[in-house]
Amino acid sequence: MVLQVTVAELMQPSNAPRNAHKIHCPRAGCRCLMLRPGVAELVTLTADQAPPTLPAIPTHLLSGCNLTQMATEPPAPSSTPVSASSVPTSALFWRVAQLFDFENSGFLNTDPRTGIKFLSCADCDLAPLGFHNTKDPSPETKAYYLAVDRVRYAPGS
Repeated sequence: MVLQVTVAELMQPSNAPRNAHKIHCPRAGCRCLMLRPGVAELVTLTADQAPPTLPAIPTHLLSGCNLTQMATEPPAPSSTPVSASSVPTSALFWRVAQLFDFENSGFLNTDPRTGIKFLSCADCDLAPLGFHNTKDPSPETKAYYLAVDRVRYAPGS
C-alpha cells in the first residue's frame, strides 16, 4: 500500500517532527524497509548544510518507482517561523543521528573532494536517496539524511 500524503501527514502528531510511517525504498518492486516510524526527525537544510542538489536518479533505475508527490506547502519543521512557500520540498530531509538507526541502508563511494557519501537502497542499490557528510565535524550535522521526496511511505509500526 503506497501513501500519497502531504508532509504534515508524514509527521507524528507531537511536538517533535518525527516520521509517522515506515520509510521504504521508492522502487515499487523493492520491499526494503529503511526506517521504522518515530526514528527520523524532519529537518530543513540550508544550502551550506546539504549538497547543492542530490544528483538525479538515473532514468533506467526509475522503472517501477512510485516517488511520493509532496505537497506544495510543506510546514516548517523547526521552531523558527518560515513561510511555507519558501521551503522547497527538496530542502526537506529525514535526519537520523547514526547509521544504526536505519533498518537497512546502502552507500555509494565517498566523493574525496567533498566528503559526501550518497545513501542508497540496501536491497536494490537505487541511489541517491540521501546523503552523509563524512567531513563535517559537528555531531548534530554529521547525521544521515534521506530526502522526503525520494522515499516511499507505508502505514504501520
